[in-house]
Amino acid sequence: VFIDNSGSGLYGSYLRPIIKGCSFVRNGLGGMIVDSAYVSECHFIGNTYFGGILGGSSLTVVNSLFVGNEGSAISGGMGSTAIVNSTFVGNSSLSGPTGGVVLSGTGYVRNSIFWGNNGTLEWMQLYLTDPLRANLYVDNSIIQGWTGQLGGVGNSGVDPMFVDADGTDDILGTEDDDLRLLPSSPAINAGDPDETYLPATDLDGHARVLCGRVDIGAYEFGVGDYDCNQTVDLTDFANWPSCMTGPDGGSDCESFDFDGDGDVDLLDFYLLEHVFVAP
Repeated sequence: VFIDNSGSGLYGSYLRPIIKGCSFVRNGLGGMIVDSAYVSECHFIGNTYFGGILGGSSLTVVNSLFVGNEGSAISGGMGSTAIVNSTFVGNSSLSGPTGGVVLSGTGYVRNSIFWGNNGTLEWMQLYLTDPLRANLYVDNSIIQGWTGQLGGVGNSGVDPMFVDADGTDDILGTEDDDLRLLPSSPAINAGDPDETYLPATDLDGHARVLCGRVDIGAYEFGVGDYDCNQTVDLTDFANWPSCMTGPDGGSDCESFDFDGDGDVDLLDFYLLEHVFVAP
């Protein structure tokens, strides 16, 4: 955890780090400044000045969350930037075109959500500094204001329907925002399951693919929903006995592995009771 540093959380001009499971929160000169990096399962929240990540020659971001950063969530360099199964909400820039992603090189965006990011170009979510020299490829993503000009397949501009986008403080872009998906979200089962960088688990540690197809964004919907009807009900409870293997036991019932430890046991049953919808 890199939190409340007056400079950047991590700085490395010539490093090529692999960064997994880290949180960069409220760092004064941005979450991370690197030339090249692979970032997976990370949180970037409330970082200022350089925003979430200032990148250079090569950047890959998978399964990560960007919330409330000031100065663009990601600023990519002249190289390539790949963004997969990530969520960008409530990021802002007072002097840049967007609080979302600014690219100087080629960008690849897959299975990701961009919502409520704002800059000098109102509600711009993705921006190329030089469209004549750079390209942007976007597929299976939800992007606010999308009208088809980005091309690609499976994209839309519909409301992703988060559980509680502005959290208990009613402020978009803060740490209490719950950006998991509601049962009726159009992001459910709408991602590209053949994505090269598709991770094994989501940002909560749950199985990345439930009910046959990956969701869009950093969180997978469907934990506890064994029959894939988008509700945890008595039918799911009826299938529980055949899935409970106990501690350290193997199981193919990924939807019941609430705590993401690779087995289905009594702790998972306790968590299942808390999401059960009574008839």
